[in-house]
Amino acid sequence: MRDPNGIKEFLDMTIEEIFADRFSRYSKYIIQERALPDVRDGLKPVQRRILFSMHKEGNTFHKQFRKSAKTVGNVIGNYHPHGDVSVYEAMVRMSQDWKVNKQLVIMHGNNGSIDGDSAAAMRYTEAKLSEYAELLTKNIKEDTVRMVPNFDDTELEPTVMPTRVPNLLINGSSGISAGYATDIPPHNPTEVIDATIHLNQNRECTLDDLMQFIKGPDFPTGATAQGIDGIRQAYETGRGKISIRSDFHFDKNSIIITAIPYDVNKSILLQRIDLIRAEKKIQGISEVLDQSDQKIMEIAIVCKKDGNKEAIINYLLKNTDLQKSYSFNMIAIANRKPMMLGIKGMLQGFLDHREEVITRRSEFRLEKANVRIHLVEGLIKAVDVMDKIIKIIRNSKDKASSRQNIMDEFDFSQLQAEAIVMMQLYKLSNTDVTILIEEQEELLEEIIILEKILNVREVLIDLITTELREAKEYTKRDRFTKIEDEIEKFSINPKDLIKPENMVVSISKSGYIKRSTTRSYLASNQLSSTISGDSIVENFISNTRHNTLVFFNDGTYVIVPTIDIPETKWKDVGKHISTFCKINDGVEVVGALSTRNFKDFDQIITATVEGYVSRVLFNEFNVNKFKQKILWHKLKAGDKVKGISFKEIEGLGIAEANKLLILTNKDRHIVLNCEDVTSYNIKRLGKRYFKLREGEKILGISVFSDTISLFTDKGGYFHINNLTCAEKPTALYSNAKSNPHNVIKIIADLDYDILVANEDELIIPFSELAKSKYGERFKQLSKNIACSNIEKIIKV
Repeated sequence: MRDPNGIKEFLDMTIEEIFADRFSRYSKYIIQERALPDVRDGLKPVQRRILFSMHKEGNTFHKQFRKSAKTVGNVIGNYHPHGDVSVYEAMVRMSQDWKVNKQLVIMHGNNGSIDGDSAAAMRYTEAKLSEYAELLTKNIKEDTVRMVPNFDDTELEPTVMPTRVPNLLINGSSGISAGYATDIPPHNPTEVIDATIHLNQNRECTLDDLMQFIKGPDFPTGATAQGIDGIRQAYETGRGKISIRSDFHFDKNSIIITAIPYDVNKSILLQRIDLIRAEKKIQGISEVLDQSDQKIMEIAIVCKKDGNKEAIINYLLKNTDLQKSYSFNMIAIANRKPMMLGIKGMLQGFLDHREEVITRRSEFRLEKANVRIHLVEGLIKAVDVMDKIIKIIRNSKDKASSRQNIMDEFDFSQLQAEAIVMMQLYKLSNTDVTILIEEQEELLEEIIILEKILNVREVLIDLITTELREAKEYTKRDRFTKIEDEIEKFSINPKDLIKPENMVVSISKSGYIKRSTTRSYLASNQLSSTISGDSIVENFISNTRHNTLVFFNDGTYVIVPTIDIPETKWKDVGKHISTFCKINDGVEVVGALSTRNFKDFDQIITATVEGYVSRVLFNEFNVNKFKQKILWHKLKAGDKVKGISFKEIEGLGIAEANKLLILTNKDRHIVLNCEDVTSYNIKRLGKRYFKLREGEKILGISVFSDTISLFTDKGGYFHINNLTCAEKPTALYSNAKSNPHNVIKIIADLDYDILVANEDELIIPFSELAKSKYGERFKQLSKNIACSNIEKIIKV
């Protein structure tokens, strides 16, 4: 509609209609004209335009190279009005022998690398069509394909190339469009052509018949494709999945990689492997070396003497692109629309195209031969009356009258008369009728052959086969990629990748955790470092092949492989455990332990601030969840886990440690047999064993055998022998009424040294504690000793 002044034009459409209409046009354009290849020639529009422009300009295989910038300029100016970068990148990709099986463009200069290096600028490189590309452009001048105007109607360009080979399967293709994506892998040229010949001669053949020729993808980078079922599914439906695995072998103490999966950036792959080595995610790799050159792929993964090469390569295959999956998504433009095709559909689309190309070519040649034989017949006739023709031409006033007079006198056609009039004088006198008769016979023979091609389908089919066999000589190549029926499944035991080594693990109350070598521990004559206001909960020995369990006062725990705990010097604080799992504010660590196979301990006994005690079998904590918090103890609102103690299995620890001390902040205690503590399943609340007084809370618990050592915040200790079971709460010791001691550490059956740091950070080792009697008052160890930094000395 127009406005009242009749100046502007408006569309009477809703915004939804406008968007739907415009997007559908845009989608159709990019699907057909940019992102997806044509099933007939296997080319995207930009690739087709590059090849056609180079062919038209004579930039072909048998001629000299030309600057790439000139080609890009011609393509943009005449056929493809898009950015020069995208055109040049498409041109470069067609020249990269690690991307395509048969290069369409040969390039002088830096055309990139498998390491992901970019090609040199187009002003530096030179290019020309490859010999293989001429199989795609051959006969294009014989009206073999439909030509259409270019974007500004100044040139004609082909809608498809008259290719002689099934280029789509040979070189493959990938691209993303609006609502569509395609991933067609490259295949061996010899196998593809043999399968095409078989299909051409047996149009009713089955997929199994074709797979006798095409064994599977054949990537230019080689490697091994695993999964024949995935290949067959893809060849039948267009979708399927396989695994591509690097080729490798062992050489002394090294793993030698000789081929990597298709479309993997070698440089990034090497960085990933070296990062795994540097971060010590696996043990046994000494260094990673790239020994490749322009012709040979060779990556050397040098292993340490004690490195398990089998375990290392299995880990790398699983965790890097040394092995990756490839998903077939074989979508191509067929009959002007995107279609999912199996290999039979693709080959059939190519053969239909070849039939059309040869038919158009034969019609073109037949028309040309008929015109020529008509002229030859006129020339043969003219030889007999040449003198009369010359006389007529002399007596005629111009070319037109000469032509008309010859037609009137000898009954020549206009075409024949025109040819006679245009003949040069030396030809008029030297025309050899014998040569003309031989040409006439050859033309008659050619016409018969062309008419057979056009009228007898068997002749057309045979010609397609013949030309395919000729093309095969230019494309034949041995297979690069090995095919294996089954995708090899391998199990990785992480322990095989880790060098067994004892480490000292330390964890603080606020959650700072670290592991240090025993050398660092023994060389550092100081306590484990903590941040201000923090204190150490546990120091213990763990092996790099073991797991560390950390328990929190909110009733959760986390399993962390010891090898994943950050390794630091003993004097360092370490990393917060929130790097492994989410920790809420106010949550603190109440205990930690190391386990080899969840068979080191019999049970875990815990007590909450409100007095709930539970005993849980240790094997219930064995779940296949790492680095994530797991609920183990149900709590009432406001309650928290205060004490946790671990009862070891007989033969592995203190077999006779079967008594449980429960201590409150009011200096009261009870002692139970561990077996008398009710056993619960994991996540249960537990049971109260005595009534707490007002303001009384559970201070801590400990499983012990004979002795208990208590340490206070005022530098005191209390060493108690021969505690017997007493279910009725009683006072454990006599505390000072003014300025009382508060117990901050309970250590059972102390048979090792301890460290105590005073406020001057001096370290005081104690080899033996006084064997005090039950009920003895606290003794002051040293003036101003701050026992908040008590630690165990671990005998290594």
